[in-house]
Amino acid sequence: MRLVFLVISFLILAGFDRPGGSDIGCMLKNNSFKSGETTLYKIYYSLAGMYFEAGSVNFDCRNELLGNKPVYHITAIGKTVPFYDHLYKVRDRYETYIDTASLLSYQFSRTVLEGPTKKYENIMFNREVHTAITDSGVYHVPDCVRDVLGTLYYIRNLSVDNLKPNDKIDFTMFMENQLYKSYIRYI
Repeated sequence: MRLVFLVISFLILAGFDRPGGSDIGCMLKNNSFKSGETTLYKIYYSLAGMYFEAGSVNFDCRNELLGNKPVYHITAIGKTVPFYDHLYKVRDRYETYIDTASLLSYQFSRTVLEGPTKKYENIMFNREVHTAITDSGVYHVPDCVRDVLGTLYYIRNLSVDNLKPNDKIDFTMFMENQLYKSYIRYI
C-alpha cells in the first residue's frame, strides 16, 4: 500500500511512455484548491465482500514563501491504521512546493517507510536551466516537468470543457532520478 499507488491511481487510464496526445502547455491557473485545504482519504480493502479500513492519506495545502517566491506547500501523509502496523507498517510523507502562478514544481521530497522498505528522495527543480538536482546528481528535464504530488494538483486544474472522447493530455513527472511520460485520456 504505497502512497504512490494512491496518487498514481488517477493514472490507471493513462499509459506510460506512449507517444501522441495534445500538450496544453506548462502554465495552468489554479481554480480548484486553495491554501488551508485539507483532505483525508481512508483506504479500505475488500475481503469476502466486507470492507476493512487499512490506512489513510491526508493532503494539506498552505501558502508559503520559498525564498522570495510565493508557493503552495503541499504535504501528503500516508499511514496504516495501528491494527495493521505489526503486519506491514506504512508511514509515508510527500512534500512539494509549487509555484502559485504556474503550478510548476520547485522542490519535492519524500520519505517512504513501508514495512522493511525505506526510501528518501529530495529534488530541487532549477527552472532557468531545466535541471532537477537530486542526491544522486543533476538531470536535464523538460520545461513542463513536475513531481508526482505536484502533478496530482496540476491535474485537478485541467479543464475538460473543450475535450472530446479519447482526447489525451500529456504530462511528464520526475521521480527516482528519471522521467515518467504519461497522459490522461478523456473518456
